[in-house]
Amino acid sequence: MCEDLKAEEINKVFSFAMLKAFIASSITHYLLWFRIGSYMKGKKQWMLLYPIIYMFYRHLQYKIGIQISLGTKIDAGVRFVHFGQIVINGGTEKVRVWRR
Repeated sequence: MCEDLKAEEINKVFSFAMLKAFIASSITHYLLWFRIGSYMKGKKQWMLLYPIIYMFYRHLQYKIGIQISLGTKIDAGVRFVHFGQIVINGGTEKVRVWRR
C-alpha cells in the first residue's frame, strides 16, 4: 500500500495528504480495500471479517467500474488514471499496470 501511495506522490503513510487522497479519490479508496481483501483471502484467522470486507469491496467494484479479483498479484505502485471498465482476470500471474 505504501508504494501505491507513492505513485500518488504521497510520501508519508499517516499524513494529511494521505487522508485527503483516501477521501477525495475513489480509486485510492478502492485500492486500499483491494489490498486488505487480497491479504485476508484464504486466511483462517480472518474468516469472520472477510465476508464483510468482500461485500464492501464488491460494492466498490460496481460503483467505480474496476473489476479485479481479490488475490490477483499486482505490482506495488499501481495507479489507475481513469474510471470505468477496467477488468483484470484473477488467473493472471503478475500485472504491471503503471510504473514510473
